[in-house]
Amino acid sequence: MMECVFSGDPALFYLKPNRYWSMVPYAVIERGTIAIGVTGANDPARIKQELENQVDLLKKYLGAQNEQIEQHNQQLAAQVIPLIAACRQSAEKLDALRKAL
Repeated sequence: MMECVFSGDPALFYLKPNRYWSMVPYAVIERGTIAIGVTGANDPARIKQELENQVDLLKKYLGAQNEQIEQHNQQLAAQVIPLIAACRQSAEKLDALRKAL
């Protein structure tokens, strides 16, 4: 078993990025750590290799999620700014109407 410190939202670990992998990482997240285990291996060299493979897969998996999150956040800003401008314009119109009454 190997434990790594984890910061961020643990719920993201359970979401799948839109890239396809034939294998997905398996780990347990508790109290800010990720625990990665290996079953069915008795050879220390094989255990080390399996742990390294899981860590690499986890890094790729979370890296793909991060790319998607960054892309989403950039798109979100482009969508929100016009909506805020429209709300302000509506508020100005309502304020002008209120003053006219």
